[in-house]
Amino acid sequence: MSFFQLIQQALPEALGGIMATALLATAAFFYNHRRGNQLNKEKGILHNLPRREYTKLIGREEEFQKIIDALTGRPYLISIDGLGGIGKSTLALEIGYQFLNRQVVSHGKKLAKKHYYDAIIWVSAKRYTLRKDGIITRAQKVQTLQDILDIILITLKKERDVEQTISQKKELARRELRKNHVLLIIDNLETIDDEQLLEFLRELPEPTKALLTTRYHTSETTNIHLAGLPKKDSYILAKTKAEQRDIFLNEKQLERLYTRTGGVPLAIVWTIAKMEDVAIDEAITSLRIDDTSYIAEFCFTEVVESIKKKQSYHTLLALSLFSNKASKEALSYITDFPQSLCNNTLLELERLSLINKTSHQNFWMLPLTKEFVLAQLESPENTKLQEKLKHQYASYYNYEKIRAVKNTKNTIQAIHLALDIKSLLVWNDEISDYLEENYKAIDRGISITRIFYMRKNAVMDKGKLNSKVEEVLASQQNYNISVKILWEEELDKLNIPYPPDMIIFDREEVHVHIGSGGWYTDFEIFLDNKSANPWIKKFDILEKHAILWPFSRNAPSQISTINAPPGSISRTKN
Repeated sequence: MSFFQLIQQALPEALGGIMATALLATAAFFYNHRRGNQLNKEKGILHNLPRREYTKLIGREEEFQKIIDALTGRPYLISIDGLGGIGKSTLALEIGYQFLNRQVVSHGKKLAKKHYYDAIIWVSAKRYTLRKDGIITRAQKVQTLQDILDIILITLKKERDVEQTISQKKELARRELRKNHVLLIIDNLETIDDEQLLEFLRELPEPTKALLTTRYHTSETTNIHLAGLPKKDSYILAKTKAEQRDIFLNEKQLERLYTRTGGVPLAIVWTIAKMEDVAIDEAITSLRIDDTSYIAEFCFTEVVESIKKKQSYHTLLALSLFSNKASKEALSYITDFPQSLCNNTLLELERLSLINKTSHQNFWMLPLTKEFVLAQLESPENTKLQEKLKHQYASYYNYEKIRAVKNTKNTIQAIHLALDIKSLLVWNDEISDYLEENYKAIDRGISITRIFYMRKNAVMDKGKLNSKVEEVLASQQNYNISVKILWEEELDKLNIPYPPDMIIFDREEVHVHIGSGGWYTDFEIFLDNKSANPWIKKFDILEKHAILWPFSRNAPSQISTINAPPGSISRTKN
């Protein structure tokens, strides 16, 4: 017999009547409340966490700490968002197990006991699983709020109440969640199509908290976004998974795997699994991210299909043209959307975890995402849209070049690839607005050096420069632009790498680009010293091997049969 039961028998005789009844009621309340709070200490923490498929979580220390800070702070709805396969479920499960085992370390210290939970409830709404040989459809048992209520009640040992109406179950679940300190983890929230669920989550009673994983960013929760793993952690994950399969990866293979996957854990693990059937390099090379690949279907197909008829799809395709990142202004220009509309499309793409944003408000996508979107851009159904976006992309870069010329204070140095006459003529004909701005810069006192990288056997006629080539060079030189030629054959003899198309403004801003005649297929602009200086040094090395035009008759390795240049074909200085 418990101490409380002895008191219960003795009080009526000692006090009698009303006073005994009141004291008994008060004692019963505190006894039952304390008993409820100690239930899990006596029986262990209640939970239904699934088995972990990994031995140790690799990386995600920063995101882990953000989640712990949220769970021990004021927020009660916390979400982990990111594209499929990025590791949301794994991180959420690890959080659950660390709380279950009371091993949480926060900011270098073990978490205080008050922050641990009486029960940890796992709800999985995952529809698919990616295996080595394809996508496995799971028997999805969680589709509605009612399914989640049943899991809550069963985990909290209230099995007999699952037969009640949904209204009754909601009230009972709220009462249990109010009485106990519970961590509710819902995995793949976006697949549950039930508006009642969000209402239920918004009204979660204290002290219960919910940790959600979702592909879609939501404004109603405290969000922790997952991008690809950093290179170091990607290497560790790849090595760990490879060793489990008796596969050895060298540094070059690790680098290739990281570059192809962008640090997406699922893509790394899946590719290594394929290495059991094919050679390592073949498995990495064959990692395709198009409409026919399992990775693409698992990570992207469904979400991209959902926006194909929306303007955000155009913005997504436009962003795929950039080698690195793009600003709102650039994407607005290329899509020809007003800035407000472009902002809305970017918000939707962020919400769908298809793109990421830097601290400087620039946007980028993971390599896997970019490869999939580029395949979309180049599909026959997008031929007209592709043509428009690429034209606008090239036009935007010409716009950026003109901006840089207008802001230049001292010098412009450029290398232009002109490996055949056609590309040189197109270059001269198609960027007259940029050239005109160059001439204005000369008038302001700006010094311009322009180096043309040429192939002798493509631009020479019987020992002389082709007359059309001469006209283009003369159109520059006659306006006091220092014109130089860099011969491909000479660089080959010296074993110097193929130069890029590049422009340096004031030895500070560097533009590196690929394309022909001003219509560029790719470009990057470097504005900080750390990223710009290597390109500036490369230019200086190449300039040492360039020849000033018109050629000096006595200079070595130069062609001495060049006539005086004809008049300018573009603009002649007065």
